[in-house]
Amino acid sequence: MMNHVLMLSLDTALATPSSRRFPSAALTYAARTGRLTIIVYTTPHVGAAFQPSDHLTIIPTNSRHPVLFPLDAIRLARGVLRGGGVNLITTQEPLATGLVGLRLRLRYRVPLLVQNHSYFFGNQAWLDERPLRNRLLTAIGRVVVARADFYRTVNDKEKQNYLAAGDHRAGWSRCH
Repeated sequence: MMNHVLMLSLDTALATPSSRRFPSAALTYAARTGRLTIIVYTTPHVGAAFQPSDHLTIIPTNSRHPVLFPLDAIRLARGVLRGGGVNLITTQEPLATGLVGLRLRLRYRVPLLVQNHSYFFGNQAWLDERPLRNRLLTAIGRVVVARADFYRTVNDKEKQNYLAAGDHRAGWSRCH
């Protein structure tokens, strides 16, 4: 059985026409996975989905506003998930993409891997930057983390925050 991973990303460079030179890591990961479909946040008029390789499909959201990204990503993911064969959903972070991933996990019963390469939880400087927005995102992130099947973090501080919250489930992966 071939693996098919659905990835949710905020990395607009993946779908921006002027930068359609893909990181070799994405192409390698797609080939090793079997099939990788990335739904990526973009502003309007970026264009349609495209395939830089037989194993990799990039789907821009063409979102009219960043707040609409979750709705656009869910709509686009439905088509991918209804096609069947997706056996893992992975998100770039536990906030916006995590919320979309959680919604899809609950609806389609596909395992969810939440990745986190930043430091959100307990980061007072980040909370102070935009207090209302970042506190709301923190609350969303905590719900997502509590319901995810697996986690991947490269940040020791964030990992310790998850463990301090009492989450000792298997699924931790620490990579550098």
